[in-house]
Amino acid sequence: MYRLFRSEVGRGITGIIVSIILVLAALFPIFFMELLSQLVSLT
Repeated sequence: MYRLFRSEVGRGITGIIVSIILVLAALFPIFFMELLSQLVSLT
């Protein structure tokens, strides 16, 4: 029972990490383009 619970917790943590990485990967290009446009407007 304890091993099953631990594996469930590990799977949950892995899922959380994967979802965070996916969100960051989706948001990074948007953030980068925003930063780039601000730099271009400064010059």
